[in-house]
Amino acid sequence: MNLKQKLDAMKRQAAENIPQKTLSEMLRATSQLRESGILDGIVKSNSPLPAFKLKNQDGIEIASNELLAKKNLVITIFRGHW
Repeated sequence: MNLKQKLDAMKRQAAENIPQKTLSEMLRATSQLRESGILDGIVKSNSPLPAFKLKNQDGIEIASNELLAKKNLVITIFRGHW
């Protein structure tokens, strides 16, 4: 099963398990976000990320270009379930 199929299955399962009122509100909010133009500012798939700085687990600021100078850089974005 590829990623699209997995995501489609998750959407179907959510539609079955989330109360209709809640699901309608979620879909409305998602639609409003899309209409706001927020997606115009995101990095597209397979596009390079701009350079950035983030704090590591020890609170030390690390620059992406410093890491890339040493070796490949893998970034994981965890959306969460809150």
